[in-house]
Order: sequence, then structure tokens, then C-alpha cells
Amino acid sequence: MENFKELLIGQAQFGETISRCLYILDTNKNKRDISYVKSLQNLVDNQYQKNVLFKQGSPNNLKMMTQIIQLLAKISKTFPLFQNEVTQEVQFDTNTNQTMAEKLDWIMLILFQFIDLLLNEKIGEETCFGIIQKNEKNIINENDLFQIFIRSFLARAKYVDQENMIDDINYKNNHNQGRKYDQSQINTPLTQDDDNNQQGMHEGLLCQAHEYFFGIGTPQQIRKGLDLYNLEANKDNVKALNTLGQIYFEGKIVPQDLKRSYQYYFKSSEKGDPEGMYRIGQYYEKGLIKELKLEQLNDNRNDIEKSIEYYKQAAEKMHYDAIADLGYIYENGQKDKEGNILVQQNIEQAEKIYKKAQELENCPRICNNLGTLFFKKLDRDQALKYFQQADQNHNSQGSLNLGICYLKGYGIKKDIEKGMDYLKKAAKKGNNEAKLQFCYYLLQQASEVDNENEYFQAANYLREILSNDNNNSEALFYLGFLHELGLGVVQDYKTAIKFYFISGQQENDKSLNKIGDIYYSGVGLQKDYRKAIEFYNKSASYGNTDALVNLGAIYEEGCENIVQQDFVKAYEFYNKAAKLGSAEAWTNIGLMIEMGRIQDKQANDAYQAYLTASQKGDLNSLDILKDKVLALQSDYIYLGYATMQDGLSPSISL
Repeated sequence: MENFKELLIGQAQFGETISRCLYILDTNKNKRDISYVKSLQNLVDNQYQKNVLFKQGSPNNLKMMTQIIQLLAKISKTFPLFQNEVTQEVQFDTNTNQTMAEKLDWIMLILFQFIDLLLNEKIGEETCFGIIQKNEKNIINENDLFQIFIRSFLARAKYVDQENMIDDINYKNNHNQGRKYDQSQINTPLTQDDDNNQQGMHEGLLCQAHEYFFGIGTPQQIRKGLDLYNLEANKDNVKALNTLGQIYFEGKIVPQDLKRSYQYYFKSSEKGDPEGMYRIGQYYEKGLIKELKLEQLNDNRNDIEKSIEYYKQAAEKMHYDAIADLGYIYENGQKDKEGNILVQQNIEQAEKIYKKAQELENCPRICNNLGTLFFKKLDRDQALKYFQQADQNHNSQGSLNLGICYLKGYGIKKDIEKGMDYLKKAAKKGNNEAKLQFCYYLLQQASEVDNENEYFQAANYLREILSNDNNNSEALFYLGFLHELGLGVVQDYKTAIKFYFISGQQENDKSLNKIGDIYYSGVGLQKDYRKAIEFYNKSASYGNTDALVNLGAIYEEGCENIVQQDFVKAYEFYNKAAKLGSAEAWTNIGLMIEMGRIQDKQANDAYQAYLTASQKGDLNSLDILKDKVLALQSDYIYLGYATMQDGLSPSISL
């Protein structure tokens, strides 16, 4: 038991609470079936070593999660009042994987706190339940206790990058909120007598630092938490150094200080910690070293080369994020702002790097990267295999890519329903790209059948995206579009225009074109052709085909005294849009040819332009072609009648 506790405390997810629970249950073995304790111990011992000790983040094995939750339900049978709260959550749907990690965190936390209070404080179940409820400020009734904890988790998680949180930051969710502290321990310097005792004290102080800094089970005292972190950092505790690096890098609880963050990470890297190495690599890759004037003297290598060096060092120590980022650099190559190649694309090298990961199931991000790599190599079977593996291990990008494969029929039979399910699955995990993709398909389906409910769903997803990223230009554009037309929301031109302008400030080409439309039409804003042309030009500079077609139309017809009629320029805009795939541009080119507005073009060129446009789905071109066929048929009928009147054979057989 002692070795097991030493292994988990401060290392694993839920490490301290699990060891405390095991200790409580073990010392009260006469009151409950000890086989449950042993089962939990074995499960955690086997799974957490693999999933946590190598910095692979939260447990991501569905089977393991299911086993733990079922085991907790068995243990909870001795507590009738608490049993209801737990058993409600073990009946989860496997399609809602995005919340299982959160459920597991809080089910375990609540249960362990309940057991601790019940056995250590020698009070009744009702009183224990009341204390837990009081800790969350009685914001809702006891039947909704789980929701309280979920809300609390999400509120605290705003500080942490949930995709790549380091173990110590995440540890704030892992231990007993009702723990009592020996105040003398906080002010007592660490002893050097025993390495094991010293390690235990290190972890204890680090745990206390988390509690004070985040206000877990005690009033939040940021300064006291920072003092404890620094106490450990000064003794070269790499976990404390990395935590401080993360705190000052994020700047969500204390003011952001990238230089200080760098210093903590650099010291951690100097101690040989892979997390510190990886973070310094990120500083170089993001160009922060030069920006902050932190570059080392007498080193002529570029930032990417330096980042690669740090990633390689961390990768050698099996830091999976470093492996993923290093592979990504070689998979895609790197260029500077002028387009000069810094790192040559090397798919084979990327594959070798990714496959360094010893147990891919523990790093779904690498699985997904391997999927994209094989997709580029046109090996769709292998790509699907890795996307599926990433999805099964709860990687939202893997779910998204798998959904796209089903929607497009890449390497698998096209299945819109399945594809939408995977997009929704990724969206529920918080993947904003998946939410947008899901919205695109919802809007597409809604437009085909005029389904108000699907428009409403799309609007909700867009709001959800903006609640996490209020500058997401695509979400702003589509929400503006829905408000403009009153689809799924109340029609509101002012709100639509507001969203378009905010999105346009993020250089969203669709929003810039929309603002041009609004100024040109004068609907919602005063008509202003100059501003319309200005926004069309901005949008066109990003390759927006609608803006290019709009500019072509303006030059083809002229615009008051602002733009003189210019067929050459009009054709240039249409042609550029056509080359970018615009069906409407091909139709307009066909019309210009027929009207004699383009030199050196014949009637057959117009026909080819209409044909191309119709093949790309332009209904106007299709109508034009149909009209021409009907006109030709009418001519043939007339000619045939005339020749028969003259006693000649008809020219065609009808």
C-alpha cells in the first residue's frame, strides 16, 4: 500500500484522493467488502502508470473509465443517500464521450470527499451531504449536486488549456476539497533527512499551492499559492517550475508575463525536464524569443531550427506533444513570411517521428497526425485506421476528420448521417472547427428543406463557438447571415451588420463582401458606392469569388461617376473568379462573349463558358442552354415545314 501511495501522490490523476480513499477503506475493512478496494487499487495501479506517468494527460480509455465508474457504483452501495447521485451518472451514453472525463473527475471527487467526511469526521450522511452542498454555496438543490460540480469544473478550467494541460495544473480537480492543513508546514523549511520524506513534502506543498492559488476547499489566496510554488521552484522542483511557467504564460489569473514564464520553463529544461524543453521549443516556433529579445548570443540558427532541437530533446524523453509538433513540422514543411523554405517537407521523416511513440493509443493527437499524413500519401485505408484510433481515444480532431471522410466518401462509402454524427461528437468535445463544419451541413440541409429547427440548432452552435472565442470570424459571419434573413433567429439587420463588421475586422473575406453588398444596396446602411467598392476590393484581395464577380459587374456596367465602364477590367475580374471555381463568373463570361464585349471570342466560346458554369451547378447557365436548345428545335421545325411545302424532303426527322 505504501509503495502504491508513493507512486500516485502528486503523479496521477486523482492520485491523492485515490490513495486517501484506499487508506480510509482499508483501515475500515470491517465495514465494507475489501475486494472492491483491491479491485480499485489494481485498476488504478495498472492503468495510471501507463496513462499518466508519461505525461499523456487524462485517462482516455473508454473501457477503463467504464470499469472505474462501475467500481465506484459498487463501493457507493454502502452509502444509500450518495448511491443515487453516482448511479445516475454511470448510466451514461457512450456517444457522449466528451463529458466522460469531466464526469469521472467529479464523481470520484464527490465520492471521496463524502467517504472522508463520513469516516473521519464521524458525522451522519445527511450532514456530510449538507457540507458538500454548502461548499458550493447552495446554488441549486441536492438532487442537482453533480451539475454544481460540473459548473465549478468548467469555471476553473477557463484557466487551463484542456487539450494539453499539465498534470500539476489539472491536479486542482483531483484531491479532497475538505482537507485540513498543518499551518506550520507552510512556513517550515524542507528537511534534508530523508529523500522519500522530502519528496512527500514537496508534493504536499505543491498540492497546497494548487489549493490556495485556485481556491479549492479554501478561500482563494493567490499570493500564498504563488509563494508556495516559488518555494518549490527555488528548490528546483520541475513541476513547480512548469506550473509557474504555465501560469505566467496564460495570464488568466495573474497578469501575463512571457519573460518570466520563459525563465521558469528554461530552468525546467536545464534540469532535463521534457515539459520545460517542449515549452522552450514552442517559444522559438512562435517567434517569441526574438519578440521578447531573449535570443542567445553567438547562435546563427533560425528559430525553427532551435525549436526543432528542443522538440527532439523532449521527444527523446517520450514527450508526446513534442513528438506531435516535431512530426508536424516535417509533415508540412516550414516557410518564413516571405515564402522562403526553412524546413523542407519530408513525409517519410514525419512518419518515422510519429511512430517513435511507443503506445499510440495513449497519444490520440499523434494518431490523428498519422491519419492526416497517410491521407496526404493517398493511403485512405491507413488514414481511416488512425482517424478511428484517434476518435476512439477521444481526440476531437480525429472525430472531425473521420466525419469529413464519411461526408465526402474518402476511402469509405459516403454516409451523410454517420459523418454528421462524428462532426457532432467532435463538436460536443469543444472543437470549434467541428462546430463550424456541423453548422455548414445543418445550414445546407436546412436550405434544402427550409427546416427552421435546423437553422435554430445552427444558431445555437454558433453562439456556443462565440462564447469560447468571441472573435471567431466564421461564426460571426454565419450568425450575421442568420440574423439578416431571420433564419432560426429573429430578423435583425442591425445585429447582422454588427456581426459582419466584427468579422470583417478579423479579415473574413465573406463578411467583407457582405458589407460591400450592404453599402451597395443601401439596406441597413446608407447607400455608398465608394465604400461598397472598397470592401469588395478588400474581400477580393483574399480571393473571394463573389467579391470578384461583383467588381466585374461594376466595371462591366459602370457605376455613376465612380467607375467608368471597362469591359477589359470586367473580364479580368470574371476570369480570375472563374479560375477560382466560380460558376457565376463563367456565366457572366458567356454573356459578355454573346454581347460582343470580349474581343477574339466566338459563339462556341460562349457555349463552353455556359457549359462549364452549368457543370458547376449554376442554374442560370442551365436555363440559357435549355433556351438555346429550344430555339434550335423551333428553327428545325420551321425549316422542315417549309421544305415540305416546297415538295422537298424534310431536313430533320422529328
